[in-house]
Amino acid sequence: MILIGLNFALQLWFTKNINRSANRFLAMALGVMVLWMVGLLTTDIKLWTSPLQFSLAFGPFLYFYVRKATQPARQFCWKDLLHFCPVIFEQTIWIAGIASLVKPLAFISVGTYLYLSHRLIEHFYGSLKFNEGDRYRREWRWLDRLLAGLGLVLLLWIPLTAIDYFVFHFTLDGQAFYPLSLLMAVMIIRMGAIVFFRTGVDAFAQAALFPKSSPSVALKQKGSWLRKTIEDGLLYQDAELSVSSLAEQLDMPAHELSRIINVALKKNFNDFINEYRIREVVCKMQDPAYDRLTLLGIAYESGFNSKTTFNRTFRQMTGENPAQYKSNLKKERPFSNLEPYYGNRQIVLHHETAFKWSPEKLNHITMFRNYLKIAWRNTIRSFSYSAINMIGLAAGLCSFIVILLYMNYELSYDKWSPELNKVYRVSMRENEDFLNNTPAPLAGFLAQKYPNTEAATMLRSEGDNETLVASGDNKFYQKNLVSVDSNFLKVFPYKLTVGNTATALNNPQAVILTADLSHKLFGNEDPIGKPVKIFDALDLVVTGVLAEQAGAVHLPIGLLMRNPDANPSGSWRNYSYQTYIKLKQLENDAAIEAAINRLYHNERLNKPKSSLFVDLVSRIHNFPKHGSSNFATVTMLLVLAVLLLLAGAINFSNLAIAQSISRAREVGIRKVMGSGRKQLILQFMCETALQCLISLVLALMLLAVALPYINNSFNITLGFLQQHEVLHVVLQLAGCLLAIILLSGLYPAICLSEFNATKVLKGNYSTGNKGTLFRNSLIVVQFMVSVFFITGIIVIKSQMSYMQSKDKGFSGEQLIRIEPLQTTRDKDFDKTRNMVLSVPGVISVAKTTNVPGDNIVGDTSTVPFSNNGKAYRLSSVKVSTDYFKTLQIPLIKGRLFTNDVSDQQTRTAVINQSAARKLNLPDPVGEFITFPYCDSIPVQIVGVVRDFNVQGFESEIQPVVFTIGNQACTFQSGGAILVKLNSRHVQQSIAGITQVWKKIEPAFPIRYSFVTQNFEHLFISYVRLEKIITFFGLVAIMISVMGLFALTAFFTRQRTKEIGVRKVLGATVSQLATLLSRDFIYLVLLSVVIITPFTWWMVQKWLQTFAYRIDISWWIFFAAGVTAVFIAIITVSFQSVKAALANPADSLRSE
Repeated sequence: MILIGLNFALQLWFTKNINRSANRFLAMALGVMVLWMVGLLTTDIKLWTSPLQFSLAFGPFLYFYVRKATQPARQFCWKDLLHFCPVIFEQTIWIAGIASLVKPLAFISVGTYLYLSHRLIEHFYGSLKFNEGDRYRREWRWLDRLLAGLGLVLLLWIPLTAIDYFVFHFTLDGQAFYPLSLLMAVMIIRMGAIVFFRTGVDAFAQAALFPKSSPSVALKQKGSWLRKTIEDGLLYQDAELSVSSLAEQLDMPAHELSRIINVALKKNFNDFINEYRIREVVCKMQDPAYDRLTLLGIAYESGFNSKTTFNRTFRQMTGENPAQYKSNLKKERPFSNLEPYYGNRQIVLHHETAFKWSPEKLNHITMFRNYLKIAWRNTIRSFSYSAINMIGLAAGLCSFIVILLYMNYELSYDKWSPELNKVYRVSMRENEDFLNNTPAPLAGFLAQKYPNTEAATMLRSEGDNETLVASGDNKFYQKNLVSVDSNFLKVFPYKLTVGNTATALNNPQAVILTADLSHKLFGNEDPIGKPVKIFDALDLVVTGVLAEQAGAVHLPIGLLMRNPDANPSGSWRNYSYQTYIKLKQLENDAAIEAAINRLYHNERLNKPKSSLFVDLVSRIHNFPKHGSSNFATVTMLLVLAVLLLLAGAINFSNLAIAQSISRAREVGIRKVMGSGRKQLILQFMCETALQCLISLVLALMLLAVALPYINNSFNITLGFLQQHEVLHVVLQLAGCLLAIILLSGLYPAICLSEFNATKVLKGNYSTGNKGTLFRNSLIVVQFMVSVFFITGIIVIKSQMSYMQSKDKGFSGEQLIRIEPLQTTRDKDFDKTRNMVLSVPGVISVAKTTNVPGDNIVGDTSTVPFSNNGKAYRLSSVKVSTDYFKTLQIPLIKGRLFTNDVSDQQTRTAVINQSAARKLNLPDPVGEFITFPYCDSIPVQIVGVVRDFNVQGFESEIQPVVFTIGNQACTFQSGGAILVKLNSRHVQQSIAGITQVWKKIEPAFPIRYSFVTQNFEHLFISYVRLEKIITFFGLVAIMISVMGLFALTAFFTRQRTKEIGVRKVLGATVSQLATLLSRDFIYLVLLSVVIITPFTWWMVQKWLQTFAYRIDISWWIFFAAGVTAVFIAIITVSFQSVKAALANPADSLRSE
């Protein structure tokens, strides 16, 4: 774009021609555009620094080009430089740093100069008088249209500015406005190209190939005499006039008459005579005495004897058909001020070109151009129906492209390196449980025993838990801390921008930073060898900086730390790590699993019920062998987007089939003239392709505005400009566009091409029952999609309301969680609790390793009884004595924890009801359980509490063992402090806690959140799904309504005379409205009946993913059906009642 603009700017500046002075002004305007495009590529420009505001010189340059082109004699003088004074003011504004003022100045400047340029063209027309027709009045029509287009683009920045200000608060990046910027650049470059090539053509056309002598004075006198004679005698009104008959009337030889017309007047006979006839027609158009005649009658009285000849000649000389011309006459100036139109240029044919192009090839090119021209005319002629088609398709395409980009994003997980095709995660299955965490020694065991292992590593990720990272006075909380062993970089092919990959993790105190974290801690300094403190306890040394990866990963890394506790030869009971292996050679999953399980079972003879399985890293996110997959949601959204696209295509097909009646005569004439069926199909497919292409452009413009909001709302990075995705996305869009063209246009094109020429030219336009049946089927399918979405919206909203209102089993109101340091949470907890309790409004304080809304990490416990032990999978949570009081969880049996010595120095536990049921203990109080993967010390159950939900509603409440004591197991580390507040003094209490916390942790600011917000975060994915389904549903309903509205309007117009006759015969408005509406209402009812069973099955499958869900009631489907029928009735009745209320005299007047 930049190179093209620069090329035309240089060509216009240096090319020598008669318009060189004017062209140089346009060249400078193009130069401003080039500088603006360079700015777009080098900086992320906000809306308030949009392209039009980049230079206030653009408007004046464009204005002076138009002035010089339309008024060549007018010279540029010194006072004209005053037009460029705002440019100096603009530079002053930029230097002063108040660029926001440029926006109103640029808008006013460019808008004003565009209007002044338009007025110059109007003044140019006004200065010309009528001269042999008025085609020359349109010499600058192309320029006027481009100026109007630039004005429309300028106006589009107003709503975008409002959206950016009121919705995004000036946070949209430059990508959101690239489509409009590129559109403006294309229009300016097109202007330069037209001027450059037009000037060349003019010069070439004006140059004679062979010098010709001027006609003699005597011949010129004969030409003037001939004009006067024909005009005074009205000889041109003779419809049978020819050269011989005119020569006979003038009493001169025919060849002499031809010589006068051809040489003196430089015309052929037909053009010479038709000029007088067209002038006569134009005069009679403005004469009220001829209002009684039709245009064809006027043409016959003016000398024409054929309707076809009249229309062709009139368009050739005026550039418009007679009806359009007459309509424009009412809006414009009198006949005496009609301006000329320079539409047709002189064409010079070189004799050499005749041999380079075959007649067939020239005919194909001409026909294709004709197809495009007819397609554009039909689009404009039926603009309302075309707009419905294109808006519906654009909405469907926009939704489809968003989901397509989202699918590409999901499928890009762990595809950033081909080495990842040999990396596997090893997981474990024990009984019916699947564990991502595996025994600590497993990585070393596989590296030593499995021959195909190139390297193996063990790691532990903290996920979204924030870790304090400090270096000097710089302290930050960082997510996604990953503790690894020394082999991590041998398995995962990460690159380091700073540091040595081979040795970066050899140091037990090594830490590797991301580029962003390194910049936060050390700025632009070299971080290698500098100290970093983790957890306010571990002193580490920076050994490298990770390079950024081009793609999403299932294991996000915010910080890599060498794990000081990692011991390859540790206990097989320690399930704290994930294991990854890298293979030397590729193998299938079954072979890998068989080999490693054989080795594992030989080593672990006492674990016959456990087994290992592997997941390729690139398949973990979307296609894991166990656990949930987000790709199921992506697939569902893709299906919904395809349904929306199908609804838009159905609109197109329905309207095209309905309008086939109005195109029947055209098809018949084309067939009579020799068009084959393939040519007709190609023509109608060209029309479809044109509208689909416009729809795609509209969809891309809408998408450019919506993408920043989507990325912010869903915390993803969708876009077209990723270098590695551009070709992929372009191919997908091309395939999508081709599919839409075929779906939307193929069947209507086939239907239209099947018309029998003889029948349609006789007036038989019937498409038969076949077309009606297909059209009705499409309407049913379209409303099936709408009913499906309406039902889905009702079900999702009902389930969301149920989850938000259902009793969670604990009280989270006025309950806050505080993220403390580990020492504050463990050794200093008693002191911390007393200080926080001293704050007015604090009711109770407790600590826990798991807060409602967090994910509980499962572990295995055993219960020995009847001399036979049996293993159960339970969840373990460490709490303080006031935990159940703070959450207001009621006791069912036994007692809660106390501060007695027996609870503090011995192992006691409280379990929930689910744990009691899983242990199969009717009275669990007094029973003992052990933790074999901790220290195997027996733990006595002292109480049972009511079940409470801490993990959402997708799964059932897990069996949990709550423990207390000073001998915590490793899997019970971490957690938070919970503080219950008085509802009357929440803000005052939080302020008091904040002040107290400065004494507890003076170096670190308090981090707190409300537990209710934390719990509601579990529903965020379903809130997003609700928004998506609601949006898709509204789009589907909008498309269906537009299609039904257009069909109703079309068929109502077709039945106008029938309605008039029925009304004259006594039909009432209600009877007529019912007659016009009932067929459509029946189709909508049929769609409700057909789609309801499928919708019930789909929502039932979706609700089964929730352990706690609503019951599907009949009223949901009834409400969806009633809503669809009501929407259809409102849509159809508007047109039906309007047609029924019309005056029958208007429709029957022509009869």
